[in-house]
Amino acid sequence: MSDAFENKARVRTVSLNTAASTTDEIELGMAVRGEIHIPTGSSATSITWWSSSEAGGTYLACYDSANAAVTQTVAAARAHSLPAALFGRKYVKGVVDAAEAAAILVLQTD
Repeated sequence: MSDAFENKARVRTVSLNTAASTTDEIELGMAVRGEIHIPTGSSATSITWWSSSEAGGTYLACYDSANAAVTQTVAAARAHSLPAALFGRKYVKGVVDAAEAAAILVLQTD
């Protein structure tokens, strides 16, 4: 991996759960793309995205410009691109349909 990529990418482990109140807050900041790695053995099949304008704030379900909920289908042992509709939001949470221990999040700012 090149140093240029490493300097522009943030990698962290996040907890995804079945309620927004127990799911880790993700600061997207200036990220322009990213992906989420669903762990091997996961039983999660979907993520519904929630957002807030401030850390620890009130989270609301995300909708895109066509007024469709921002959700995505996922599977274990796969890396999934984050939905484009998330970028430009300050903080997000991913709520899954089955409790998870952890997932790997990769965000790239350029």
